[in-house]
Amino acid sequence: MGIKTAAVISANYAPGVDSKTGFTTAFTKAGGKVVLDIPFPFPKIPDFTPFLQRVKDAKPDAIYAFVPAGKWATAMMKTYGDLGLAAAGIDAAVLAWDDPAVEWDAPIPTLLRSTWNYSLHREAFLAWIDRIARAAPLYN
Repeated sequence: MGIKTAAVISANYAPGVDSKTGFTTAFTKAGGKVVLDIPFPFPKIPDFTPFLQRVKDAKPDAIYAFVPAGKWATAMMKTYGDLGLAAAGIDAAVLAWDDPAVEWDAPIPTLLRSTWNYSLHREAFLAWIDRIARAAPLYN
């Protein structure tokens, strides 16, 4: 995919810090460079404009975000759209592991996070892990 640089934005509390640390460790170990590390206040719902404007200005190849679900995620994605990050080449996708419409066999590195329902479908989830790990790098 050619992803060499990434910006990281995360909620400034224990799960956000852990997630950011996990991504940063794996990404840099694979040769990538984190060009921005932006913690945002939590649980207050911030105006994401200044944070995402910094991301847009830095022009990373990718963005890694840890944002709690609900109003935080909604506010962040609204700002992402309002600032035109996709048009600036900073794309975002949130995909479900068990969505049959997703072409998981494509050779695209995958970062696995927040699989809330895998324990309900353990055998299918493990088969999915085996399948995509053969196609491309899988990070957790």
